[in-house]
Amino acid sequence: NYGGRLSDLLTFVHEGGHAIHSYLSTRHQPYAMAKAPRFISEIPSTVNEILVMEFLRKNAKTRKEKIFFLNKKIGVFRNKVFRMAQYAELELAIHQEVTKNGAISGDKLNQLNLRLIREYAGHGKGGVHVAEEAAILWALFPHLYRGIILYGYATSYIAAATIAHKILHHGFGPTYVAKLLKAGGSKEAHNILKDMGVDLTTKGPYTIAFAQFKESLDTLEKLLFAKKLQKNRRKIEGGTNPVF
Repeated sequence: NYGGRLSDLLTFVHEGGHAIHSYLSTRHQPYAMAKAPRFISEIPSTVNEILVMEFLRKNAKTRKEKIFFLNKKIGVFRNKVFRMAQYAELELAIHQEVTKNGAISGDKLNQLNLRLIREYAGHGKGGVHVAEEAAILWALFPHLYRGIILYGYATSYIAAATIAHKILHHGFGPTYVAKLLKAGGSKEAHNILKDMGVDLTTKGPYTIAFAQFKESLDTLEKLLFAKKLQKNRRKIEGGTNPVF
């Protein structure tokens, strides 16, 4: 079903990350310790996606291509980090509601979800307006019936962004292969990451990931408004008022 689209390419490299992780883990760990913990299982697939997107962004030829790939990169960060953290909070709120009252209704799910979406969007505080119809978006996530797992997408992306940055700028590839891809479940997930220098209990990985996010936003903003800035510069030089 590969159709040559960007989404097909990203799916291919994403699943390829899982495949390579499983292959190397089973080759280098005994059967009982070959399966990687869920907490890190999405990291290799996400590392692959980030590396491919960075390659495409750097090799984009036109302004429109650069804008397209930057917008895609920003959208993935938003979905994987902000949105998954938001729905992880919803998972927690659901379990707290059930523990307190013994059950939960669709109306209550709508109420909890809308409150969180609006909180994250800055609704009513100068941010994005969120319509009441957004309340039902919780129904898109079958993950909500499978225990507390959505936070793992956010933490995996932070770790993956840090690893990809180190691969691209610090020759981190061999360490990544040896200490994560071959590790399987030989240690607790946190210690596998910590041993390779990606400690999610410290600010380091988050600082790297959010710095990349900010850089992408700044670059996209410059590209989007480049023509307007050029026109304003000419207007200023010509003695007329600029327009923003």
